Amino acid sequence: MEDFSSDHPVVQQRIFNFLSAVVGSDPKSWKTRWSQTGTSRKTRAPLCRKEWTQLNYGWWKVLEPHIADTYKEEADAARAQARKDLDEETRRPARQDQGAAPAAGLWMSAAASYLEP
Repeated sequence: MEDFSSDHPVVQQRIFNFLSAVVGSDPKSWKTRWSQTGTSRKTRAPLCRKEWTQLNYGWWKVLEPHIADTYKEEADAARAQARKDLDEETRRPARQDQGAAPAAGLWMSAAASYLEP
């Protein structure tokens, strides 16, 4: 039980989850770099893209009521694309290399610019 009493594994799991989302946002660009860090897990890597699509769509749904009218059309298009990606990924069996999507930093900065002041 002593191994599970430390607060470090939780932090390490969060970092690993974040890295997985980054890899899932653009597998072609990040897959090699991620595996070079030694953190890649063969059982987890195929799930990164699906985890990313869930996170991306969820983020747009949470932001939806707070988006300024000026950006509604763009945000609706981004949310619709996120939903399409999620639906496609849900139907697709997990595999190692699944297409590319916008990088994680891009969606966060783009989404933040749509928020009302």
